[in-house]
Amino acid sequence: YEFRITAVPTLFTKKQALEIGKWLKGSKRFFIQQFRNINTLDEKYGDIEPYTPAQIQELCDIMRPFFEKCSIRNI
Repeated sequence: YEFRITAVPTLFTKKQALEIGKWLKGSKRFFIQQFRNINTLDEKYGDIEPYTPAQIQELCDIMRPFFEKCSIRNI
């Protein structure tokens, strides 16, 4: 099994990364997916700029201690 989250800047923050990591501590795999602001179901998300690769990496670094593997997808 694996857990994953799409990193929408307005919905997934450093604080939330830490909280989720603590909550799921000891799980094997967690993946952070890059948010893409095209073809969104809700048009308001089209105006949100995705995290930069460095920002996504920072989120992954926050979560890494809680999982056997934490990786980034779709950058």
